[in-house]
Parts: sequence; structure tokens; C-alpha cells
Amino acid sequence: MGKIAFLFPGQGAQYPGMGLDFFENYKCVRDLFAVAETISPGITETCFHSSEDELMDTKNAQPCIFLIEASISSVVSEHGICADAVAGFSLGELTAVYHSGMLPFHRAFPVVLERARLMKECTENIKGEMYAIIGLESYIVEDVVSKLEHTYAANFNTPKQTVVSTSQTSADKIKEAVGSLGGRAVKLQVSGAFHTPFMDKASELFYRFVSEKEFSPPKIPVYSNLTASPYTSDFAEILSKQINNPVRWWNTILNMYSEGIDTMIEIGPGKVLSSMISKNQNEISVYNISDISGLEKTLKELGDSNAV
Repeated sequence: MGKIAFLFPGQGAQYPGMGLDFFENYKCVRDLFAVAETISPGITETCFHSSEDELMDTKNAQPCIFLIEASISSVVSEHGICADAVAGFSLGELTAVYHSGMLPFHRAFPVVLERARLMKECTENIKGEMYAIIGLESYIVEDVVSKLEHTYAANFNTPKQTVVSTSQTSADKIKEAVGSLGGRAVKLQVSGAFHTPFMDKASELFYRFVSEKEFSPPKIPVYSNLTASPYTSDFAEILSKQINNPVRWWNTILNMYSEGIDTMIEIGPGKVLSSMISKNQNEISVYNISDISGLEKTLKELGDSNAV
């Protein structure tokens, strides 16, 4: 086995009750939640007892996903699995920033809350939707969206899966165009059209907020959605531009692999990231830890001797 990377999913991966088994069984998780409660009272109740619709709301989804990912990564570290690099998809990049030591939890969590608030405001002012376009090369999708109003390529997930953000008025047009080319459009469970110019205002205001924060140098490489490469400097600018620019996820995976990372562990709700990798790159060993059974399986397969 070569190097290990932790991967953190983003908004859309949430589901009711996510992470509850870790909360019930690990003190380090309850300790993080206790800190989070002092910053955002009621967040525990929101995480574990919200409905699907309530969790889909950006103001709830982002802090809850971050909190669950930070919690599970703490448990994984307790069991002796250490990352050589980290990356996160959209919101998950902030979990990667936290895990790398760039921001301590009590400073990272307010940053997540502010990001969620600003992006929520944008979704209220500009109604948009996101669709995963499956079965078409990314260059074809880019050509399609270039011919439609208020439609943009937002996430480059895999060689044949690109997510687009569009206004509600253009949604039928993108579905029709994709279908005519033999692809299909699957609507995502998010509440806005992220990673596009629809989010320009959020990006601008988030930069003002986060530029006042003091970041520490990352202890391990943090791969940026904006560049698909590790952070070097300009941390606030990169995090802010990520909001209104495409997520270059597949290039991130390829760049990690080229640096000797051949084991990737998705940490957080769902299995979207690990599924994308396993279906498109069979030379990478992929694991998923969204619950304790996933932790047990990963520990066993990686040869960890610690009991859960």
C-alpha cells in the first residue's frame, strides 16, 4: 500500500440520522458536538432529528455534514489511520482544511456557518437547480451549456459525469439537450445552483469574512477544488473562489494518484465519492466510512489491530 488520502463529501450527501452511531459510541464525537453547541445551539438536534427536507436546506446541510465528517475523522485518527493528504468535495473542502490543521474546530465551524448562510441567501435571490449529466464526456457537456442561458458546468466528477447548475427556467432545456445526445440528467438533492456565477455575491462576501481569519500552514497537503492541486498560499482566496467556480474533482483524484496516493477513504455521509472512483479507476483502493460498520470493515481490511 502506498499513501492514504481522506476524502470528504459535500452537500447532497446528507441524510437523517447520519453519524448518530458515532455520537452514541465515541466520547471524542460528543466532545466536538459540545463545542459546536456553544457556537450554534440546537445543531445536535438538527443533525440527528431533522427531516430530509430540513436537512436539504443549505443552512442546515453544510454545518451538519461538516460536523459529522469532523467527528468521524477524529474517530478514524483515534484508531491509528492517518492521512498523507486530504481533499473535500465542495463543502467537504472545509473539513479537509480543518483536518489538516489549517483551522482548529472552534474557528472552522463558524466559517462553515457563514458559508452556509451566504450561499443560502444566494439561493433565495436566484432560483437554480443542479443536475448530474451521466454518459457524456465533459467537453460535450461544456459545449451544450455554452449554448444555453444561465447554465454552467459546475462539477467535473468523472470522465463521463459532469454536474451542471442552471436556472429553473432553463432546467427543461438542459434535460432535453442532454437526452438528445444519449445522456441523462439526474437532479441533485441540493437547494441551489452552486459553483457558478449564481454564487458570485456569496463568494465576494465570504472572502471578506474568511480573509480576517488566521490560517496555519497545512500539516498535510490539502487539494483544492479550484486548482485540483495542493494549497500553497492565498488560503482565503482559494476557499472563496471555490464557491463560484467549478469543482475539478476528477483531476484532483488523478493528481493525488500521480503523487503515490493509491488508497482513498471517503469519510462522511453516503458513498458517492468512493463509488465514482471505484467505477473509473481500478488501481486505487477505495473505502467508505459513514457508519461504524464501515469503520470496522475499513480497519479490518487495512490491517488495523485496534478493536472498535
